[in-house]
Amino acid sequence: MNIIGGTGRSAILLDNANAAFDEILAALAKGRTFAANMNPGGSVGNISVAELNNPLGSGKTLYLFAGDVSVGTANNLDVRIDNTTVVPATAPIPMQAGGPASVALVGTGNPAANSGSLVLRTPSSTAAYNLPPWFWAAIPPNHRISVQTTGTNLSMLANLRWIELST
Repeated sequence: MNIIGGTGRSAILLDNANAAFDEILAALAKGRTFAANMNPGGSVGNISVAELNNPLGSGKTLYLFAGDVSVGTANNLDVRIDNTTVVPATAPIPMQAGGPASVALVGTGNPAANSGSLVLRTPSSTAAYNLPPWFWAAIPPNHRISVQTTGTNLSMLANLRWIELST
């Protein structure tokens, strides 16, 4: 596995699928894999957002490697980088019993409009959409990634999984 890029732009280049699986298992064994379940409710005239935020000074890079999202009414869902923050407040959970606390902040909100750089748009559907296996996102400190509805007044469910490694 090679990690390339600088502040605000990074990518993981995997030689093969086994390399990705090995990294996930290694991080899990070290207690560095985390999960969050977010369920932003609908709000009239506003979109729904589920956010994973890596705060400034965390000393870690978050690598989003898995997730699934769904919405109650047929709608596209956007994955966006560096959206306007929704002030995350929910504590993520370690995917290893007794594992260390996460440096990340997660939360939900209902802003008036989509924001951030669009990196993935799901097909319009009500079915659960799994993030593609090729989709890995590196989130350095002071950056965030979010899942956003494209329509208003929609509740959404987002389950995200990530690894935290020292920068």
